[in-house]
Amino acid sequence: MERSPQKRQAPDLEERIATIRSKKQVETMIRWIGSDADRFDPVMEMMLRGEELPSQKAAWVVGHIGERHPAMVRPWLNDMLKRIQEPACDDAVKRAIIRALQFQKIPRKAQGIVFNICFDMLGDLSQPIAARVFAMTILQHITESEPDLRNEVATIIRQMIPYSTPAFSSRARHVLKKMGLPATLPDQPA
Repeated sequence: MERSPQKRQAPDLEERIATIRSKKQVETMIRWIGSDADRFDPVMEMMLRGEELPSQKAAWVVGHIGERHPAMVRPWLNDMLKRIQEPACDDAVKRAIIRALQFQKIPRKAQGIVFNICFDMLGDLSQPIAARVFAMTILQHITESEPDLRNEVATIIRQMIPYSTPAFSSRARHVLKKMGLPATLPDQPA
């Protein structure tokens, strides 16, 4: 089910988003939104269709709402998948979408497209590291319902480890263990 905007966001909401400069301000916005879809939907709409800077700031809020209130994000799944595939999609928006998706139970009908997006993102060294780590987690979740994909996911994770940060490597080992696979590279000591 796709959500569509019922009404334009209030100018004061646009102003509130525009003034976000810190994590503390993001937290204040998250508390104000709570689990109220009427407050959340305009923020999501701003992230998906807004101008670059307001879209980036709205993305910051959306990513955290996706973690704390996953049900609020679920109706927007199709819109988010369309947006993340657009060539001009900003890194902040990509990161927020992928962050939010890692807390979703991806419907079976969307798993193929989500798998492809996350697999490509994980293997693309030009993508933001946080988005690649979130993509790795989503891929691990998909392999729970599609175990035949485990080896493919494990291969790309292992290929990326030599080019990654310690945080990426740590998440990679965790994901490999959750998939029931060795958490080391073949030429690494256990």
